[in-house]
Amino acid sequence: MSAQPASRYLDDLALLRPRIDALLPRFDRLILQGDALFPQAQGWALQALLLAYEAYADPAYLEKFVAIGDQVLGYRDSERGVRDYRGQSLPAWRAPARSSLETCWLRDVAGQPVFLVRAHRGLQPPRGGAWHGWVQVDVVVHEPGARFSLEVTRRTANGTTSERFDDLTMNPAPGAIGRGLPGNAAAMTVNTTSRLITLQPANTSVTPGSARLPERVIARFPAAGTSALADSPFVSCIYTGHLAWPFARFVRLVQDDAPDVKARHNATAERYLDAARAEIAANEV
Repeated sequence: MSAQPASRYLDDLALLRPRIDALLPRFDRLILQGDALFPQAQGWALQALLLAYEAYADPAYLEKFVAIGDQVLGYRDSERGVRDYRGQSLPAWRAPARSSLETCWLRDVAGQPVFLVRAHRGLQPPRGGAWHGWVQVDVVVHEPGARFSLEVTRRTANGTTSERFDDLTMNPAPGAIGRGLPGNAAAMTVNTTSRLITLQPANTSVTPGSARLPERVIARFPAAGTSALADSPFVSCIYTGHLAWPFARFVRLVQDDAPDVKARHNATAERYLDAARAEIAANEV
């Protein structure tokens, strides 16, 4: 690279710094969507501070990162005492409402949960459509305790789409009549109405309402009827990644920096590394 372009870039950096510093007060408060952290914007704000430190080597940017980073960690579900749709309060951040999961329980004739139905809204709305739709699941029982069908319907401002899944059975054994639904894992995953629909047998990892499920898998049979899905908070790897990456990057910068910087921030870097690992481990989807 010639000296002239390099000099120009240095001049550009000098011109940019006042503009960067003028924006710093905006970073003092968390960026929220409703009661959830806005992961992209908050992650970009943290990344901007690290990039500014790399460009100008001013430790004030690292100090600012720590001040904001501690606020971000303080807003994790486990710190706020809020729970995801499974009833778990994890060291991560629930996704904003517009990217939420939608869930409902299919129950047996006694009202006990059999399957949790999950519909992932996805990152983009349907073509020309709005974010929010209405998903319902109809259970049609052909032989009580043996075979049933599911019809998944989605209604939006753009119209109604539906898909039917026939001849389902609770029997996972080879040779069983119908499409077996195993009783100890995610039972069925289908792409339907622009969403990913999954059925998960009731087990101890999910708490419907406030009632903890028994230790064993509940092997009941879904009752006929219609169930509507509702927005349910969940932890998304996409959103967690926006927030975990800056903490991991901070750790690398401190470890590779001058001894005085490492001495000042090493304990914080170790704390942030533990937090980033816990955040990644908390991801479900």
